[in-house]
Amino acid sequence: MEGGRRRPWSRRLTLLALAAVAVSLILSVRVHRGLIHDRTHNKSTLHPDHRRLLFDPKSVERKGRTKPVHSTGNSPLQNEFELIGQSLQSYESELAQATHAQTGPAMSHMSVIQAAKDVKFGSYDLNAGILATEAFHYTIFFFVYDSKSDTFRVWHNVPGCDHGCARIYRIASVIAYALRKNFPGRFKGPDSDDIVIMMSCGDAPRIKSRCYDKANDYCHSSKFAPILQFGSVYIDTEILPSAIAMPMPVRPHIPCFDEWQLSRQVCQDLQPRSAMSDRIRDGIVFGDTRRKNYWDKLIPQVLWRGTDFAYLHLKHPEMRPPNYKTDILPFENEAHPTDGRWAINAIHGMGELLLPRWRGVLLTSEAEIEAREYRESGNSNVIPWCNIKFSHCYDKGEKVLAIDNAKMKHLERVGISAIGERLNMTEHANYKYHIDLGGGGGTTWTGTIEKLALPGLLFHHVTETKDWFHDLLRPWKHYVPVKTDLSDLKQKFMWAEENPKEARQIAEAGTEFIRWMGSEEGMESMYSQFIVDPLRDIVRNYKVPPRYEGMSAIDAIQNSGHEGFHEVTWCTGRIKNSCDKSS
Repeated sequence: MEGGRRRPWSRRLTLLALAAVAVSLILSVRVHRGLIHDRTHNKSTLHPDHRRLLFDPKSVERKGRTKPVHSTGNSPLQNEFELIGQSLQSYESELAQATHAQTGPAMSHMSVIQAAKDVKFGSYDLNAGILATEAFHYTIFFFVYDSKSDTFRVWHNVPGCDHGCARIYRIASVIAYALRKNFPGRFKGPDSDDIVIMMSCGDAPRIKSRCYDKANDYCHSSKFAPILQFGSVYIDTEILPSAIAMPMPVRPHIPCFDEWQLSRQVCQDLQPRSAMSDRIRDGIVFGDTRRKNYWDKLIPQVLWRGTDFAYLHLKHPEMRPPNYKTDILPFENEAHPTDGRWAINAIHGMGELLLPRWRGVLLTSEAEIEAREYRESGNSNVIPWCNIKFSHCYDKGEKVLAIDNAKMKHLERVGISAIGERLNMTEHANYKYHIDLGGGGGTTWTGTIEKLALPGLLFHHVTETKDWFHDLLRPWKHYVPVKTDLSDLKQKFMWAEENPKEARQIAEAGTEFIRWMGSEEGMESMYSQFIVDPLRDIVRNYKVPPRYEGMSAIDAIQNSGHEGFHEVTWCTGRIKNSCDKSS
């Protein structure tokens, strides 16, 4: 039936069959599954329902290591039976609710797109901007229109610009041009007033640790000026309520909006890719969905390749990758089964210290052991259900191939399948399932777009942050959500395998969303919503504090009593790349 909706009698039959499905999954499809690491998680009520976390690294009591419990070799079939049955019913319910919420009057195909959540703010002044800078380590900037010189000046909150300058040069040029283009009457030299706009360009806002704490009133963040955050923003708006999610300073984000405002052309980055390439700027890989039964020919694995990288390290400095000497070696000489799971269990003992990407590696390691066991028992066509591995890592600050890293190879020797071959997006298009694991800013800036476009289904990693376009997407419409700690990834995979029609429908809706992003209609809509609208609100709401009446904004910043503010660039806003470095 169209849209994946079932008649009531059909759904009742489906629910009655869940027990049989679960038994079948355990006995016959179990060959694809890794063991589930069962853990109780806390629910955060601060997140929107569709981006709610069941795991907050800072909300748990146990922060340190626990001694691992080694596998006895007995499969917990009864527990898994109950878990699978509950999960499949839960996902049936979630999908039904999502489908019901998304039905309505016929519109253009972009009825799948809903307006992103706006950040509401009233009038603000320079003092509110200065207060905001006190909460940041660095990468927050005053973007000042100086009417006397008829230029846009950029001032950093700390001396010099070792952090974020390459990004702010690009951002400042785009925004300066956008302001002149869309509000020409507001920026007319000495006949106009100065204006101060706050900008941040960290992967996520680089705020100080005390500003995450409610006991410190989040550094009085409710009084901050609006901040254009050209990176990921926190979903918990109590942390930084005035942060406005803006397109990131890398392709296909801010550079594509710049191309649009300059030429009314959609950038190649969001167009179908014509040849095999690893570069996002060469276009998007959509894959061939015109083939008959293309879905059934995709490889049924959850695939991810990427770099071993930190996760929101300013907010969670305690989270880290496993260390062989401290996390594995102490247990190497203990008696343990010969199934190869002892090192996996040892790393599980790290608890909430373990980075999310490494949780995916553990799921892969477990899945590979089970697949090997089934092959040894005569099931030769078995593949692991999970294939999350590192193609790259950092060694002494340099990005290198994971296969060349000694620490990675050491972990491989004890059964941790961390090293994966490098795969381009054309090769990704052969797989049925993908995941966009978050990194330094809590998200993956290009991965979500690239993987939504692919023929397969995206398991979207729901974390503490989001990007500028995330609120346009809906769970169970464009993607299937998974928790930050990946504790439900296996169950979501199983649901997709047992519901191929619904899984394919979600995958195709995600692909259609990316095609819309790369259309003239989509680009015009997004440029208006994510560039013009926030700039209009800011231009309308900036007020000059009484104490600075008659003083230029630059003079006011210099005489504010705060030392260390430093000009890093200035821009005319009249041409592309109009910013020059300040002396």
